[in-house]
Amino acid sequence: MIEKILTHEYPDPDAILSIWILTRFGENLFPGSAQAKLVFVSSQNPFERDNPDHANTIAVDVPGGHFDHH
Repeated sequence: MIEKILTHEYPDPDAILSIWILTRFGENLFPGSAQAKLVFVSSQNPFERDNPDHANTIAVDVPGGHFDHH
């Protein structure tokens, strides 16, 4: 169950659109995404998938995240 959607501070259009798609249409693939808390982090900090604090988190447009195009 997704509890947090994480993205970088000052999100650009692709981050905003990705969040909107997840919250609007992602409930079947990512249960809880429609009600997930939005968290902003510095773009200098890479996402650590092995971190237990990120167990129920999807990272969007953040280095090392699930949905990062870099």
